[in-house]
Amino acid sequence: MLLHVADDDLFALARRLQDALRARAPGETLWFTAPDPDRRGLYEGEPTPDGRHRSLAGWVMLAEELGATLLTPQPAGPGRVRLGLRRLDRDASWQTRAAPSGDPEKYGADSDFARIRKFEEPPFLFAFARALDFVDPADGARVLALGCNRGDELDALCRLRSDRTFECHGIDHAASAIERARTLHPTMTFLTADLQRLDAPPLAEMGRFDLILALNVLHSPSLDGKAILQRLVAEHLTPAGAVIVGLPNVRYVDHTLHHGARVKGFSHPELSVLVRDAAYYRRYLARHKFRVMITGRHTLLICARPLPGRRG
Repeated sequence: MLLHVADDDLFALARRLQDALRARAPGETLWFTAPDPDRRGLYEGEPTPDGRHRSLAGWVMLAEELGATLLTPQPAGPGRVRLGLRRLDRDASWQTRAAPSGDPEKYGADSDFARIRKFEEPPFLFAFARALDFVDPADGARVLALGCNRGDELDALCRLRSDRTFECHGIDHAASAIERARTLHPTMTFLTADLQRLDAPPLAEMGRFDLILALNVLHSPSLDGKAILQRLVAEHLTPAGAVIVGLPNVRYVDHTLHHGARVKGFSHPELSVLVRDAAYYRRYLARHKFRVMITGRHTLLICARPLPGRRG
């Protein structure tokens, strides 16, 4: 028998659905009927003749909080729809099957991570577009992407700024990912290198760049992200160069995107680690004569462009 959701407030509704989901195994679906979420001009929880209004976005967010994913709504009579919450398997994540941190092939071409397409996630694409608007790389700029994997951020840069050309370079310690990047982007330059050794070839010989991208790489526990950024700004950035650093505030549960990173040893990592690191990078860049903007939802992008008169 289907559950019937009508006048429950969110306190009661969340508890009711949570109890029902706990009685189901991962992968099983809880079906119920609810007021049509397509009614216009209503706030969340506002009363209607069919029960409290909840938008489709509201149901999606509630599903995430309950450890489930919302299935496509189906008609269920006048003013109502049939909804399904599929319970997620919290142990089914690419991180649980990945190689240890520091293993070059943890993010290699054949890893579970390689299936992820960040630029197919709307919040990431639009945040990156805003970041590029802020730093505004010039035509002909030399661009370096750290931890580039298959080169998605360099491809996105060229597509979002198709009226300009760039000299694109990418580095990653996963040799198989670099080979994939070379195949996908033959006009770009890709090197296998260890970010911890910026003072050694080939990194030491790459020169300076007008834009450095470090998207979701400097937070790795195998790297000293703060020291890497300091060295990049001092030795690999032109005086008029810009920086975009990405810090993830997202995780994947059963192939589903969930807000909030998880770091071992911290009970509230999105507050204690993400905010701490973002504050450090912002403070460091501002102190070195950059104008800084932070944007993004699932990934925080710390974007820095030089103030007038800045010298390297």
